[in-house]
Amino acid sequence: MVNAETGEELTYGACLTHMRQLSAALHGQAGLRAGHVAAVMMPNCPEYPLAVGASTALGATVTPVNPGYTVPEVRRQLEASDTRTLFTTEAILEKAEEAMQGRQGGNIICLDAADHKSDTVLSYSKLMDEQRSIDFPFHPSFDPKEDVALLPFSSGTTGLPKGVMLTHENLCHAYRRIVHSFPHPTREPNLVWINVQPVASFSAYRI
Repeated sequence: MVNAETGEELTYGACLTHMRQLSAALHGQAGLRAGHVAAVMMPNCPEYPLAVGASTALGATVTPVNPGYTVPEVRRQLEASDTRTLFTTEAILEKAEEAMQGRQGGNIICLDAADHKSDTVLSYSKLMDEQRSIDFPFHPSFDPKEDVALLPFSSGTTGLPKGVMLTHENLCHAYRRIVHSFPHPTREPNLVWINVQPVASFSAYRI
């Protein structure tokens, strides 16, 4: 994975290690568990799919939130999805804090904050720095056929936005379709994919 703005590169191995470390941090420091919901309200960046992968590995559900939403729009989605943890950035942290007000046990993880701002507004980088182990000290249990991995919300064209429940199995089928629809990487080893949609997206959904 390559960040076109910074030139930062992450190998598959580095992505896996990062996600395992973040999963352990989310479980041990942020209290995220199987059955909880984590919202991701960030622009395109390498941390977006890493946050999604780390959260779903715990058995949590991820709901993507449009960073351009107003506070009432964000709050409505957080309430409808019963979000516990919200990933965001400094640029829209004030909006995130206002939208999360009143959510019992909830916390915010700020991508570009250098340090924790409070007990409920945590620094992404600080969480990672404090999480020395990448081993999972837990064994999340979830049913890939029944449990929801992603909860994207519709644009609300014909009414208020509605959540679309996608299970882990749904995602696997979607990825299989993509793999069979495009050239196999081993046949074209120099092939480079340029992503013009929200990062790590497929079909109509951002994940």
